[in-house]
Amino acid sequence: MTEVFFAPMKTTQDPVLKKQYTATRWLTPANQNEDKTWTYVFLMDPVVPNGDYDIENYLVKTYGAEKGKAY
Repeated sequence: MTEVFFAPMKTTQDPVLKKQYTATRWLTPANQNEDKTWTYVFLMDPVVPNGDYDIENYLVKTYGAEKGKAY
């Protein structure tokens, strides 16, 4: 999450994405789930007008179709 998801948001030049990043807080998991996954919680307040909150869209826009969909 830190390298793939958050790092590009910190350095983006997209003004809408910058607003989304600053308006989003997240809870980082303390422990891994039993199935070896991690659960993050995102708090987005206030919602940014015209913001796209679809994670797959963000990853595709950031990394391209193939790599974004793989993530």
